[in-house]
Amino acid sequence: GLFFSGKPVWAAWAGYRRLLQTSGRAPSDYLRMFGPAPVVINAGVNGLIGMAYILLTGGDLNGPTVGGILTIMGFSAFGKHGCIELNSLSKAHNMAGWRIGMIAGDKEVIANVLKVKSNMDSGMFRPMQLAAAEALTLDAAWYEQLNAEYRKRKALAGEIFDTLGAKYDPGSRGMFLWGKIGSEWGNGEKLSDDILQKARVFITPGFIFGSNGDRYIRISLCAKQDVLKKALERIKRALNAEGLK
Repeated sequence: GLFFSGKPVWAAWAGYRRLLQTSGRAPSDYLRMFGPAPVVINAGVNGLIGMAYILLTGGDLNGPTVGGILTIMGFSAFGKHGCIELNSLSKAHNMAGWRIGMIAGDKEVIANVLKVKSNMDSGMFRPMQLAAAEALTLDAAWYEQLNAEYRKRKALAGEIFDTLGAKYDPGSRGMFLWGKIGSEWGNGEKLSDDILQKARVFITPGFIFGSNGDRYIRISLCAKQDVLKKALERIKRALNAEGLK
């Protein structure tokens, strides 16, 4: 960005400093107001901030997160508060179904959200609010214990996929483990049906999420270790007894 416009470096940097001093209220066409060099600098800085945020919070640089970074960089040419952040306590705090989350963004954006929400409901059940507040006070040890539990569950889910000959990413994160079935299986639905009928174990076929999931199956890591161990034993017995094909 410092060399993009062909102007002296100090001129591009001065334009970037002027950009930072604006209110950024939409619509703010920074490209028209300051030229390409300050905008490219702004996009690069914000992109680095976004990438640092992902890495510092333990996230992965994959397709969706890189897409998010590029979105941030794109909005860097338009204004200062084109984005908001949403988060939920559902997965991170074992509170799925509680419908408790949070939103962060510009003051005016939050005010507009509250205006709409105030016409939709009159508040959440107070004990749930208190429980959520308590959950946010948990120390690092609790999260470490929870992450260790899910790592063990993922290892067991991986053993199930190994038994079935499905390929998966051992480094994947999240509440589910996806496996790509081998060529010996017709599709994920057929494999899922065979496992259900012969091993009495249900594994979600990927086709229900769209045609791209036709050759995938998915295991939820919400299942406890004992459940996953029993599922693995049943599948092994079924394979040894008569096979699943």
